[in-house]
Amino acid sequence: MANAENLCDEKNLTEWKRRTAKKIKKELAIKQMKVSGVAHLNHVGKRVSARQTGPDCSCLRFKCFTTINENLRQTLLTQFNSMTSKDEQDAHLVGLIAMSAPQRRRPRKILAESSSEAASGPNTNMMKAFSNSATYSYKIRADGDEYPVCFKAFLSIFGVTRARVRRLQQHLLLYGKSPHDMRGKHNNRPKKTPNHVLKLIESYISSFKARQSHYSRRKNPDRLYLPETLSVKTMYKMFLNKYRIKISYKEYWSVFNTSFNIKFGLPRSDTCTICDRLMSQQNLCSNLEERRKIETERNIHLCRADKFYEIKRKCKLKAQQGLIMCLSFDYMQNLPLPHIQSSEVFFAINYGITFLECMI
Repeated sequence: MANAENLCDEKNLTEWKRRTAKKIKKELAIKQMKVSGVAHLNHVGKRVSARQTGPDCSCLRFKCFTTINENLRQTLLTQFNSMTSKDEQDAHLVGLIAMSAPQRRRPRKILAESSSEAASGPNTNMMKAFSNSATYSYKIRADGDEYPVCFKAFLSIFGVTRARVRRLQQHLLLYGKSPHDMRGKHNNRPKKTPNHVLKLIESYISSFKARQSHYSRRKNPDRLYLPETLSVKTMYKMFLNKYRIKISYKEYWSVFNTSFNIKFGLPRSDTCTICDRLMSQQNLCSNLEERRKIETERNIHLCRADKFYEIKRKCKLKAQQGLIMCLSFDYMQNLPLPHIQSSEVFFAINYGITFLECMI
């Protein structure tokens, strides 16, 4: 058992999974370039300049651009552009904004909507309203220190617009946290294939009885094979006839190609009687413990077979290099015999027929 486990450990199993080449969509590429702050063309073809530090705020209170020199401003902008998403940038900006209640409010008068309401009295035709619900202060964090800055300097250092910071302020006032980017997440795409249809396609493809290759499990352990009479186009037509669902062939092919590892046609490889016997016992056995023992025995047998073929490949390589000489032989099939996967039975039939011919 220990030797068999060592054989299994020495193998380098590589799982080949079929995937389609991913192409970055134009919308995602533009979104990523906006986050990175590089110059690009927007959705309507208009050129957008690269994000850069804005003009001096000329602030007399904080003297922002004097306190924060040009090198530090460029470092802050580079760090801001290196963030991976807009959510991360918004969270960073919200962390530099402090919100507090206004210390002084200035009341504003709102006239009554009609003259009849104004005639009822001075207290009913006007009310007090306040322009701001909160006040905001801004700071810059660098090298473990925090520097207070004005609103204009805050916009200039990070190269963001006034509208973006106002949206952050409004979300901070209402919810107390930074917002999440909801672009493209509105769930109102009319042409998107519903999830239940995709699940139905996967269930239909899984209903076909596929076979696993015998000797190719080392390279493709999860590869399954369907009969060569089938094809993706044929399965697609069968799916439409059964469910009467309007679905394109491209969508069906995409599910088949990305969610499954299936090929058509039986693998051209023989089996041995030990594998056939263990597989048959495993399929007929109902005891879980016995099934595990049979499966373990079959895996040990396959590990030994893989080790044998590894030695065979090394010997073949040495023979090609002229280091050793290898001799191989095989039975010639010159009679129309039925195809039998078990190599021992197939060769026994050839030998038996040859022996009978000699006797006659």
